[in-house]
Amino acid sequence: MAYFDKSDLPFYHALVDEFTIGDQYFQSTFTATNPNRLHQFSGSNGLSVGANGTKINGHGVVDDMKGPGINWKTIGEYLEDANITWKVYHEDNDFGCDALAWFDQFKTLQPGDPLYEKGIKKSDNLTEDFRNDVNSGNLP
Repeated sequence: MAYFDKSDLPFYHALVDEFTIGDQYFQSTFTATNPNRLHQFSGSNGLSVGANGTKINGHGVVDDMKGPGINWKTIGEYLEDANITWKVYHEDNDFGCDALAWFDQFKTLQPGDPLYEKGIKKSDNLTEDFRNDVNSGNLP
């Protein structure tokens, strides 16, 4: 385990400070990518919400994007319940990386549903949509 501050890695910190808006390179636990995406979008990789029966890849954590039973409450639902604005910006070529789409409660959503519009709907041009939200004052 290590922690590096700006004095340890000044170039990389400067690069991130200048160019990073937000990214999906988040690791909550040392395991495969998908459990970390689940944690990012829901606060759990499955074990803390009782999904102990789902053991894939030998790690005892969920690592299956299409499997049934991923149904605990997501960050998007908590934000929606609290009337806090939010949105996932992603395009058609996101390679299935939007972890919200893996949850049972999001799989059946239709256009027009607030959770669909904010968490599932894909953009034709992510950069343009983000720019428009910034310029119009509608950035979540």
